[in-house]
Amino acid sequence: MAVDADDYDAIALVIVATFDDVAEAHIARGMLDAQGIPSVLADTGILGALPSIADRVGGVKLQVSRRDERRARDLLEHPPGADEDLDDLTETDW
Repeated sequence: MAVDADDYDAIALVIVATFDDVAEAHIARGMLDAQGIPSVLADTGILGALPSIADRVGGVKLQVSRRDERRARDLLEHPPGADEDLDDLTETDW
């Protein structure tokens, strides 16, 4: 079975966000995964061990396939539920 070059381009990884904090990167990845967008984190190991060098390595990189890039960026900019007013929540809402 031949693979078209467009197929490779669609699955090529692109960076959609960078984080100085490993925990924040994992939270963002979890949000994408929950919305059905597979993602990969790069440089978590080195920054987990040496967080002070985040600026030198460009932070933790959150990557998705090119075909998911637009949707991932939209979700990161406008997370689900971010517009909800949390002041009216009661304990039973949890």
